Amino acid sequence: MVSRTSGRSCGCGPVCTETDGAAPYRAELHGSGVSRGVFRARGKHRTPWVDTLRQTVVKGQEIQVLMRYSRKVCVAGCAAVVAVGAYALSGPASAQDLPTQLADQQSVPIGEADLYPSIRIDYQTNDNVGLKSEDEVDGTATILQPTLVLVAEARSLTFQGAYEGAFSLGSLGALDWNDHSLSAGLSAEFDSRRRARVDASLERQHLELGSTITRGRGDEFDEPVVYNQFRLGGSFGYGAAAARGNITAGVNIASRSYTNLDEVTDGRDFNSIRPFGRFGYRIGGDTRATIELRAATIDFDASVRDRREIGLLLGVSFNATGRLSGTFGVGFENVDFSADGREDATLFVVESNLRFRPRSFALLTLDISRGINNAGLELVSNDSGESIETVVRAGWQHDWSSRVSSAAFVSANVRDEICPSLGDSTFSAGFEFNVSLRRWLQLGAGVSVASRQVDRCTVDDGSESLSSDRQLAGIHLRATL
Repeated sequence: MVSRTSGRSCGCGPVCTETDGAAPYRAELHGSGVSRGVFRARGKHRTPWVDTLRQTVVKGQEIQVLMRYSRKVCVAGCAAVVAVGAYALSGPASAQDLPTQLADQQSVPIGEADLYPSIRIDYQTNDNVGLKSEDEVDGTATILQPTLVLVAEARSLTFQGAYEGAFSLGSLGALDWNDHSLSAGLSAEFDSRRRARVDASLERQHLELGSTITRGRGDEFDEPVVYNQFRLGGSFGYGAAAARGNITAGVNIASRSYTNLDEVTDGRDFNSIRPFGRFGYRIGGDTRATIELRAATIDFDASVRDRREIGLLLGVSFNATGRLSGTFGVGFENVDFSADGREDATLFVVESNLRFRPRSFALLTLDISRGINNAGLELVSNDSGESIETVVRAGWQHDWSSRVSSAAFVSANVRDEICPSLGDSTFSAGFEFNVSLRRWLQLGAGVSVASRQVDRCTVDDGSESLSSDRQLAGIHLRATL
């Protein structure tokens, strides 16, 4: 199935990052966590910790690695980089959920590095292309997704690089798109107390027609919005893994530029800089209390949307050694809008990325986020206002046997906006079933549904024409070495 982790909505689906949403093809159900026992890399047994990895560069957070820093970071970094997922059946993709496709996958040794290639083919049906409220149009698409992941270790250094492609050929122009993502990460452990990490990515992605900035305009365009995005993040941590206190500081930058449909994308290109500092104090064997101070500067082409943020987040983190892993935090964020006449706002923010494994073959996930979404003001092009988005997503992954597995999710996405811009609420759910025909070959099928209801500002504000229902269904075949 499909969606993306933490952050912002993609218009009709679960969770998205500050990237203002993503296409409906990314893995909603293959999400976070490794579905098998151990990850085999170059003949060694390595414990996977994908469930504890949290990578949200554009939100100003550090690429957190909740682990006891050892050479096992190779596997973790690899799983982080390959956040490609299955472009299949759910609503918009969720960047927060990392796929588990590297578990039990063979690699190609290249010197001291390992290369993990894979390919997935999806056939998908969509009963509402463009997310219309009436006169829905059906469509089908065949999606090809090649993935290459390279992992290398050299003493205290670990490198991960990945290419993720997705090429869709559909029955309608709105279902034709080509996405690319090139990412790299380098982590270094100088000694038991000092460590650093740098991550970078270059992407060309699309936004589903009828979501976010094209909401309610599915009849006007025959192609999705396309954008290029660059991200760069770095962090430095001090403090031994077993020490009472740890300190981490870093900065993340992002730049996005839209390439088409100027009618709806004009003025929306933006650059962001997000420095942060975090202190963690161990309150239990695998549990740390955290306090984080963060800031952000977001500059748009249309300066009326510019803003400055400063926030404080209190939370707790759980290492992967127990059944519960991940992070949870709440706090406040003060937002200073550059537009004349706009008063500063103080927002209550929530960030959760929890994973619970009651048994070795089952995984439960809970992701919650609340904050400002850069995809706001879908229908207002010359005014300023914030879009406050709350996303809650719960997932369940289960290995019924060594060959049979399933995944399911439910999510709610509520976006509050200032009239005359209309907020909306989207509820979605999905289920996917997979069978391993061979160790290297997997066959699966799934279905997902999504319903969007738009808030009303006035009696005749046209909110009814923006509501939509959509069902995706499909089958897929995935092959590795």
